[in-house]
Amino acid sequence: MKQRIAPLALAALFLMGSLVITAPSDLSTAMYHDIHISFGRAEVGPKTLTAKLTLYKDDFLRALTNWHSGGYAGMCAEEFRALELRYLNAYFRAWGDTSQLILASSKRSEEETSVTFELTYSLVGAPQVLMLDNRILFREYIDETNVLVLKGFDKEINHVF
Repeated sequence: MKQRIAPLALAALFLMGSLVITAPSDLSTAMYHDIHISFGRAEVGPKTLTAKLTLYKDDFLRALTNWHSGGYAGMCAEEFRALELRYLNAYFRAWGDTSQLILASSKRSEEETSVTFELTYSLVGAPQVLMLDNRILFREYIDETNVLVLKGFDKEINHVF
């Protein structure tokens, strides 16, 4: 005997390696994914280290909300930006040799599903060792993957961690 399935208006959407199933009316605002990933590019210049990090916006906001224990409702844009920077300083850190680098400037941009941060650190001298510590989403997602391209020291290196 064949089982009849009630007709449902469902649409499947393939997004960054994840299957999303949602009602058609929700397609414009739906954002669900099984992969938690950040993409980064860091470049060492003569006096600066610039890191550009892109994450899924919903993953970042979840991490930010849980870290701030209570979220960001009622904050003005300036307060929210300061909260984001405190979070980034806590979970994305850079060292040159044995000294932690200080964030000199930052820019933020976003698209429909992603947020990008461009962080610039001042370098004192020419470090022999550079260490980047990206834990932006690890607290929320144990399956987080980071892809980082590092350009400097006369070479370009790709890392997945």
